[in-house]
Amino acid sequence: MSGKIIITGATGFIGRFVSHFLLEKGYEIIALSRSPDKYKPIGEDRMKFILWDGQSAEGWVEYAENAKAIINLAGENIASGIWTNRRKKRILESRINATQAISQAIKRVNIKPEVMIQASAIGYYGTRQDEVLNESSSAGQGFLSELTQIWEEGATAIQKSNIRLVILRFGMVLGKHGGLLPRIKPVFKSFFGGHFGSGKQYISWIHISDIAKSISYLLSQHQLKGVFNLTTPQPVSSREFFYCIGKHLHRPSWFHIPAGVLKTFMGEMAEELFLASQRVMPKRLIENDFHFDYPTLDSALSQIFDNNV
Repeated sequence: MSGKIIITGATGFIGRFVSHFLLEKGYEIIALSRSPDKYKPIGEDRMKFILWDGQSAEGWVEYAENAKAIINLAGENIASGIWTNRRKKRILESRINATQAISQAIKRVNIKPEVMIQASAIGYYGTRQDEVLNESSSAGQGFLSELTQIWEEGATAIQKSNIRLVILRFGMVLGKHGGLLPRIKPVFKSFFGGHFGSGKQYISWIHISDIAKSISYLLSQHQLKGVFNLTTPQPVSSREFFYCIGKHLHRPSWFHIPAGVLKTFMGEMAEELFLASQRVMPKRLIENDFHFDYPTLDSALSQIFDNNV
């Protein structure tokens, strides 16, 4: 495969993995970053890092000319701090500004990218107990649902340029070098591992390798567009999720934090991140014959913890 791909958020946990995966597939990667000099020493020599302010097309619009794709993974981390009103505003604006900047760049080039791949999240569905959800399910309620609806709506303007639009609703992404697992590994190692709330809520997850593989797949399948859930076909309960982590770390999963305690200290953030139940299925990926390398939680955690890769 070949072609030029612009990736925003390329220096984040998901962005780094996806960038290197696509490099190995033969693509040329243009990484937009607020701090390119910071990441060049630990980046891939074949990647080109471009300084970007996160809210305009200035300084990089020429790279959008005749690009194979733009992959938009930009946005402030929703789990890196308590959701104050100010922080929620920053989370929303970081996504709106990045999407608008891409739309501006596309309008200004003559030969437009073939496809725009836009990140979103299964927070779109809100918390739905044990209801089985797929891409045609309705939006839910809460901050994350409102955020993703606005985020996705901003991307649809790009379709006016006759560009194929793919929207990815990420579940919880599991990997060795980012996301939840490195944060909770020391907790389990200290024998304080366990679940949140009742433990009955569903967690929909995906291995980061399958994130990169699915993005590569959707790049190559020119007939596919619209929304795709990036979760495995086997969501699990919170209790099972953390028990399996403990098993692979050879530690018990006995400690649990009551929902009331989480809500007291974290409020809305606790309800939507730690206590939400989302039983999400990747219906459209399955229908289009995509095959997961890590369809089960046991196989994913084996790769991450047991093989030391």
